[in-house]
Amino acid sequence: MQSEDIETLTLRGDEKALRSLIEKRIYPPSSFPLNTAAGHGLLNIVKLFVEEAKCNINQKDLDNMTPLAMACWRNRHLVVQYLCSFQNIELNIKFTRAENTCLHIAAMYGYHDIVQCLLKYGAEKTLVNYYWRTAEDEALKRGYTDLASFISRFELGMAIKLKLKRQILEQDTYSEYHLSDISLIAVS
Repeated sequence: MQSEDIETLTLRGDEKALRSLIEKRIYPPSSFPLNTAAGHGLLNIVKLFVEEAKCNINQKDLDNMTPLAMACWRNRHLVVQYLCSFQNIELNIKFTRAENTCLHIAAMYGYHDIVQCLLKYGAEKTLVNYYWRTAEDEALKRGYTDLASFISRFELGMAIKLKLKRQILEQDTYSEYHLSDISLIAVS
């Protein structure tokens, strides 16, 4: 089998054939098209490549795109959520000529669920691209005022949560356990 065959099997979502290739260990992890699977929203194939083929979740392709960038660009929320769950995921890589991050791209296209997921997992909203615009600026530029407002309020919500957590921890060293169920969402 050639690398084109791996790409074809991926696009077809042929999990069984891909699993067989992985088990035979004929190809190095870098030869599996993780970006293709991520961009097409093939979550089962993404999981197969990451968990069994041990593909690098931050590997860049020839266009400097990571699997997370591809999933964000194509609005593949479940894949974004899965990839963001890894501690070693690089959320703030700048990957286009315009030096956009995944958060910039999601904001530019108005992908509210993707923006929320990225922020929840720690994407930095203050990073600027080549044009000195933040993700919030890009959302505003394209008319996504609700999304821009959400991005702005999200950090405020996190800051309030962290301030509250610090105040309680100063009073009671065991309070951290009581705050573990507070979610990181925007304050309305």
